[in-house]
Amino acid sequence: MTDYPQQMYLGIAARKRGQASVDVGFSAHDGTYSTDFAVHTITETDDLAASISDYIVPRIREYQKEHNYKFLGAGISRETLDLSPGLSTRLWREIDVVPIVTNRDIDAPEDVEIGDIEVDEMADSMARKCVM
Repeated sequence: MTDYPQQMYLGIAARKRGQASVDVGFSAHDGTYSTDFAVHTITETDDLAASISDYIVPRIREYQKEHNYKFLGAGISRETLDLSPGLSTRLWREIDVVPIVTNRDIDAPEDVEIGDIEVDEMADSMARKCVM
């Protein structure tokens, strides 16, 4: 009998934090519930866009292997794509995850400022949007 990986969805959000770092939030979703989340801080380098995707892709690969998950899709905030334009291509090419980019970063009324939302909440919102 083959042990197939559990099918999951992922949310990814990133936001610059000051002048020297970027916070990256991850949220795993099983289609019904958010099951896990994490926030990591990346120190900026000369090539910020590459640094972000170089950090994210291996972490997702490790997480999938460790938990026997297969992420079918990844909801990505527009802000994240602006910081790392090549991320969605790498997700698809390197770990076979379909990227879904949304313009509105949070399930909230229009009068809520995106800057007021924490990166972990944005990642969770991206995972839910990916499920939908």
